[in-house]
Amino acid sequence: MKDTGHAAKVLTDHRASRTDRRAYVAASVSLAGLGTFVVGVLLLHLLKRDLDPAQHFISEYALGSFGWVQMIDFLAAGVGAIALALTLTRVVNDAGRIAPLLIGSFGVCILLVAFIPTDGPGLTTTLGQVHGLIAFSGFGLLIAGMFVIARKFRSDTAWNALRRPTIAWAGTALATLLLMPNTGTSLQGLGQRIFVVVIFSWMLAMAYHARNLARSA
Repeated sequence: MKDTGHAAKVLTDHRASRTDRRAYVAASVSLAGLGTFVVGVLLLHLLKRDLDPAQHFISEYALGSFGWVQMIDFLAAGVGAIALALTLTRVVNDAGRIAPLLIGSFGVCILLVAFIPTDGPGLTTTLGQVHGLIAFSGFGLLIAGMFVIARKFRSDTAWNALRRPTIAWAGTALATLLLMPNTGTSLQGLGQRIFVVVIFSWMLAMAYHARNLARSA
């Protein structure tokens, strides 16, 4: 009986360590993908100085020269968000399915907009409208996921300290999204960039904390 109990414990520990390794890899992929997006967008601000950041959306960097850089940015961000969703399912106690699904769906939306061109200045096309709809839907899904996962943090001591900051992040993201200047205004690009800073700072913080937890487990 003792041998059986010991074997079961070894098997459980092995499964836990395997899960921790997978969580660490997923969190690392998330950090790499999200970080690539941030660096890529900053680089495009230098490469495409003809686009005023205060007036133009980030998606517009995909048009014309160096457009491939923005496509890579979108792909990296999408993979990073999906990896974060997978990470949270492994490192948050009772993470459930809803929050990871919402966050992962945001990642899927970002992957889609990489292949659907946005409209250029003064243009209105069907593809451009679809691009905007998918992007806006993805933003909403992510914010919903932030609120839901914050509730899960309450019952997990490793994440409880991030519950209120996550609610604050989500509330700020929602307010910023709703108050974002409409298309055609002179500050639409600035409003979007503020929103992007809010959501990406949250995702990077979550991925970093998750990787530290997986490393120390």
